[in-house]
Amino acid sequence: TAQKVIDDYINAIGGRQKLEGVKSMSSTATAAIQGMSLTIKSYIETPAKLCVETYLQNNLMSKQVLNGKSGKVSSPMGEQVFDEQTVLMLQEESVMFPELQMSANGSKTELIALEEINGEPAYKVSVVNAKGNESVLFFSAETGLKLKEVKSSAQGQAITLVKEYAEKDGVKIPVKITQSVGPQIVDMEINDIQINTAIAAEKFSI
Repeated sequence: TAQKVIDDYINAIGGRQKLEGVKSMSSTATAAIQGMSLTIKSYIETPAKLCVETYLQNNLMSKQVLNGKSGKVSSPMGEQVFDEQTVLMLQEESVMFPELQMSANGSKTELIALEEINGEPAYKVSVVNAKGNESVLFFSAETGLKLKEVKSSAQGQAITLVKEYAEKDGVKIPVKITQSVGPQIVDMEINDIQINTAIAAEKFSI
């Protein structure tokens, strides 16, 4: 069943108890996009706190902040307060392990097929959340790890391919990712991850 595939994934990346104990995570990633190399620093804290800083050659190009209920993006061009729809979207993004909550938050899951992702057999699982938005997840039949995610929204499709995981404090985290939204492709490599390390409160201040 779809739930068993999701449970196997939860166990493969550390187990429910371990994941529920993760209250904050910070990471530094390098991203290659359209020939540019960016540094992306992310800070996440439960519940629903998020800060993403994007740097180009050590210059802060943009900063997205969500403090739980409201948020804004700031850049050299100025500041923009997020509308309600963007806040809801970022609240979803700030959930570190959404698979933990799928059975509790009204999502409908369905095991569709067994397919191949980069030569590896993978279970294809459809997840429709309470708002009716669908994600299609692919989990390795051998390791249980998530290999691919396809998210559909009004803005189009976003595809994430996970190429490599690394273990940090007993939790397996994706560290090599390729994301594509339309024609735009971003290769990301995460090289510094901190779990349950204190994050300065001003990171989430609006």
